[in-house]
Amino acid sequence: MGLMNVLNKEFSIKHGILDFVIKYNVLTKYQGENAHVTIPETVTEIGSYAFYNNTNLISVKIPEGVTEISESAFSGCQSLTSVEFPDSVRTIQERAFFGCEKLGEVFLPPETVFAEDAFPPKTRILQKG
Repeated sequence: MGLMNVLNKEFSIKHGILDFVIKYNVLTKYQGENAHVTIPETVTEIGSYAFYNNTNLISVKIPEGVTEISESAFSGCQSLTSVEFPDSVRTIQERAFFGCEKLGEVFLPPETVFAEDAFPPKTRILQKG
């Protein structure tokens, strides 16, 4: 099932159980139930609350080209243990991973700037390279 509205550039991509809502290259909502998610390559930003309270999510691969992860994008994803960040990520906003207590460590590109409360307090933040 796919929806395309050329006037406001909003569309849904559905591959089996994956369901992304993307508007102007911003992933605004993930409605699927998959535990392991690869975000589409057309996305340049993960919008606020895009994965909010998705307790099924265990791992997510963010594609090259994504530059920003917005406020509370993954907030409440209690099962999330792994996030693969591309070198293109420059900004991670407030509470982006709030409540993701199983996220033990993350590897970020050296150029990435992140809010003090972007990750749970116990998450180890390491630099790639």
